[in-house]
Amino acid sequence: MEQQIKVQVLIVGLGPAGGACGLGLAGRGVKTLAIDRAYFPRDKICGDALSHSAQSFLLKRELLNADSEHICHSHHRVHGSFMVQLFPFLRDQQQGWNLDGETIQSTSNSFLTIRRHQLDHALVRACATRKLPMRFGWQAMAMKLDPATNTWCISGLIRNRQGKAEGAFRINADVVVACDGVSSIIRRACLPKRNDRQLAIASRTYSPFASDRDQPPLQLTFAGPEQPPTTGTSRSLGDSTVVWFHSPTSLHR
Repeated sequence: MEQQIKVQVLIVGLGPAGGACGLGLAGRGVKTLAIDRAYFPRDKICGDALSHSAQSFLLKRELLNADSEHICHSHHRVHGSFMVQLFPFLRDQQQGWNLDGETIQSTSNSFLTIRRHQLDHALVRACATRKLPMRFGWQAMAMKLDPATNTWCISGLIRNRQGKAEGAFRINADVVVACDGVSSIIRRACLPKRNDRQLAIASRTYSPFASDRDQPPLQLTFAGPEQPPTTGTSRSLGDSTVVWFHSPTSLHR
């Protein structure tokens, strides 16, 4: 059976972006619905570090306790040509970075590190407290403009916690906020079709550490006609260090 809903604003994805958007709209008199294909709490392979602006956002809304057992004060290390090229700008702005070969590192424990498992779940709980309507296990599959109502029509499947489809939905919305990641269904529906598309290869590992400046052992080898630019980051996370590698690549169909 298909569920049909009409709202003013539809938020697709309840990660940090979707959660922040939901918090901003909850209780404002705007008929809003937020959906996510996952059930919370759940983990994600990206993220884990809170920038200064993110910390400020969470502190103002009393959603962040810097002394929480889930949060670690961390140095931040970034390896990759893109960030190294930015180093002169960071140094000029006195952002507190040091350059070491092809790696830049913060000079102090300026980052707060928290697993996405805890961060995203905290945001979802805050949205629930503010009575934001949310649906979980709702996976957006397609979007088109409905000429009859001049609204966006988003359709998809409703899955249970085991991933089995148990129904479908169709939502008409005046505004759709795409917070569903780099492979966003909404973004792809709004852009012209291309024969090639940019993807990202991401890998994350947790490794025990003796010091927040230790570099955990991890090596990635990319095979292909061209060596893609790779960016790696490492930062402390409780009793371990999280290492995250990102490599943009282009796939041709």
